[in-house]
Amino acid sequence: MEGSIEKRGKNTWRIRYELPRDPKTGKRRQGSRTVHGTKKDAEKVLRDILTQIDQGTHIEPSDLPLEKFLNQWLQMHRANIRDKTFYRYESIIRNHINPTLGKIPLSKLTPYHIQCLYTEKLAGNRSDGEKGGLSKASVRYIHSVLHKALETAVNLDMIPRNPADKVHPPSPEDIEITPLTEEIARFLDAAKGNRFEALFITVLGTGLRRGEVLGLRWEDIDLQNGLLTDQRTLETAKGKLQFVPPKTKTSKRTILLPSSVVEALKKHRIQQMRHKLRLGPMYEDQGLVFPSETGTPLNPDNLDRYFKPILKKAGLPNIHFHDLRHTHATLLIKRGEDIKMVSQRLGHSDVAFTIRVYHHVMPNVEREAMLRFDEVLQGSGQKNRTGY
Repeated sequence: MEGSIEKRGKNTWRIRYELPRDPKTGKRRQGSRTVHGTKKDAEKVLRDILTQIDQGTHIEPSDLPLEKFLNQWLQMHRANIRDKTFYRYESIIRNHINPTLGKIPLSKLTPYHIQCLYTEKLAGNRSDGEKGGLSKASVRYIHSVLHKALETAVNLDMIPRNPADKVHPPSPEDIEITPLTEEIARFLDAAKGNRFEALFITVLGTGLRRGEVLGLRWEDIDLQNGLLTDQRTLETAKGKLQFVPPKTKTSKRTILLPSSVVEALKKHRIQQMRHKLRLGPMYEDQGLVFPSETGTPLNPDNLDRYFKPILKKAGLPNIHFHDLRHTHATLLIKRGEDIKMVSQRLGHSDVAFTIRVYHHVMPNVEREAMLRFDEVLQGSGQKNRTGY
């Protein structure tokens, strides 16, 4: 097998190579590919392709179906992503992308194909058989997975450009939150004496996520100095519980604890030690702050069993557990605290996301700030008039 290399521009090369004859017609076939980099890079790609052709393992990108590439992409990235993320990607590809686009050759996939997929998903054709279309957020997630995969194909010189770049996913929806503000006292009264009273107080006072608070170990908390360091998350993947590192660099953070949280944790630790002594060898101590009754990790999906009855007892709306985290952020913002500080406490990757989630709280905060500013100006004016 022979090949050639042609310079096409700065750090761009076109390689050409002879393919096996067409098995049906017997005609000669030629393949080509654009390589970005040095000439040595192009020479290496050409050598690798010629070796694959000689060994009978080469597949031209033009012949490779999208579904086969996506399955290869999943396996390539499995070692670099969490199990939970892998299974979610796999579900998106299997249920939403492959049934519609899977048979299209990778090199023939167009923005039109992808845009039609999004339109179809918004209108209906759900894989779960339910009526109506997917939410905008779900379609945006499909776009995120497909775009990442196709970007890998570009980086591997399998396609010249990413067709998903020219597609417009649906605009993001406002994130619906139902924070407890005036109702906090009712909630805490209803939670008194509950085994997870301290957990609820901790989330309200720190804004920790469900998996973060259940992943806490006593070694992560400095009760003397009132500090908590989030070092891991407890999550489920295919029904299996596992501790994983924080999702992003900003998720791994140290949070200053309010005194009410410190006191609740001190009380909780004493109660936990007494419970451990009662159970004896039946208690599997893993150092967790909020474990199951036998000391093992508590499945995050089971937390609602303890949360929902408290809402009912307090006569509160049937909100999500995550709304306790929203409550923490909302209260800080309403008190005029710096949005960057709030974002850091929540472990958000950027302040812009925090603003998007809590933008509905911001106008009231700004209005109250302007009223305080007016008071300052009026007071200053009064002093000036008095001084003349």
